[in-house]
Amino acid sequence: RRFRGRASIPPLLDLVGSWQPSGPTPLLGRARTLSAATRRSGMVVVISDFLMPEGTESLDRLAARREQVVGVQVVSASDEHPDALGEVQLVDAETGHRVDVDMSPEVVEAFRERRRTATAALSRRLAGHGGRLVVTDSSDDLLARVVPSLVAGGVLR
Repeated sequence: RRFRGRASIPPLLDLVGSWQPSGPTPLLGRARTLSAATRRSGMVVVISDFLMPEGTESLDRLAARREQVVGVQVVSASDEHPDALGEVQLVDAETGHRVDVDMSPEVVEAFRERRRTATAALSRRLAGHGGRLVVTDSSDDLLARVVPSLVAGGVLR
């Protein structure tokens, strides 16, 4: 659904507030649907961890329609600073897929470095399309963190 103007902010926030997590989001499919369903370009806000393989292709597809794409990357402090070392089983919260990992300090640091590199690449890709990336922790109040960042960046007025 399209929202236009300041008066549409409360209904938009009500809609977003009603959403419940329900597994993986087919982001590329949603980007295709949105591209086919709309004639006018506007701003598209994608809220995701961007850990899915088709994440960047989805952003490219949206940007190709001259959409202003804002990526809100939701991260978790526990990913950056896990409280368990040794042999652990990691469970993907969206798919339930499990993997056994030996969590050594070197493995954790390698993960952090890959995550930093991927986030920097995502930020550059969005900037190349005229968009912006905002990174927020999953424990943050999304609106209190993201909206001021978008206003400060000139994305919202």
